Amino acid sequence: MWRPAAWKLEHVAAVGRLRLALADQYPQARWESERSIRRRWAGTGARVRYADAGLHFPDGSAVGIECELNVKAPHLYQGIAADQDPTWTAGVWWFTPPAQVDLLSRRLAEVGATRHRVFELPEGVAP
Repeated sequence: MWRPAAWKLEHVAAVGRLRLALADQYPQARWESERSIRRRWAGTGARVRYADAGLHFPDGSAVGIECELNVKAPHLYQGIAADQDPTWTAGVWWFTPPAQVDLLSRRLAEVGATRHRVFELPEGVAP
């Protein structure tokens, strides 16, 4: 049985609330959990960044979903930008608290994450 570390519970809860918000906004899209993404790549030897989730649209496009409650140090975004799942044909969507949107946008731009977009967390998602 999977049990998150205590410090991850806030993040896990926010991802769950983000999933519900995105389901309301994109009812035809299919959610792919982080665990499903990990399973899909397990044993392949591929170097792929596991995101918090993926969102797959009826037209065949998909995005990676990241819920970033706290912006990390700049160097930590290099691997995140480089190791993108190729199924995310529409890039990666980052959701962060409003006060962090500009900072996260700059951090991603600094590492060349051109297919990454940053959005404010929908109301009610942040802890």
